[in-house]
Amino acid sequence: MAGIVLIAIDASSTAEKALDWYLNHLHRHGNSIVILHCVDLSHITVGDDHSKAGIASQWKQEKAKIKGLEDKYRWKLNENFIPGKIRTEEGKAGDVIIRVAKEEKARLIVIGSRGLSKLKRTFTTSVSDHVLHHASCPVVICRSIDDGEGDDVSRRGSTSSSASSFMGRTDSTKRDPQQPVPTITIDSSE
Repeated sequence: MAGIVLIAIDASSTAEKALDWYLNHLHRHGNSIVILHCVDLSHITVGDDHSKAGIASQWKQEKAKIKGLEDKYRWKLNENFIPGKIRTEEGKAGDVIIRVAKEEKARLIVIGSRGLSKLKRTFTTSVSDHVLHHASCPVVICRSIDDGEGDDVSRRGSTSSSASSFMGRTDSTKRDPQQPVPTITIDSSE
């Protein structure tokens, strides 16, 4: 069934690989994509130069980065002939993703994860964990392959066998090291 898929991005290669994974494995004709870029602007007023000129300069640089990222993903949509749009929203990434998914009536959220170590996860909550626990639609998390935590895709609620079969491979098949490892967590409590 066709629907809206929200893909959360940032400037990382993990986000781009998550989009590529979605396009190669899940995208279906009729789906429309909303690419969401969450921007935290709190750092603009924090720094050495609090003058109006300094803040204006920082804002100009930030706008150029945002435009470059939007152009890159707009090109990816056009290159693949996929209907969709790009939204840039300011705020705390996890909360913004949940809000926009509801506004857009997304049927699926795709997000990359850098794979925080157990120690880092103890002190911080990752954006992907926040989205996973607060989304009202299924969530696909694509972990970065270079997170140093091996080939275990069973974390965060999915099982290795279901993720492997979803990807069309058996445990004896080696994973392409250039592809992100998806953590597929589907919670359709509807």
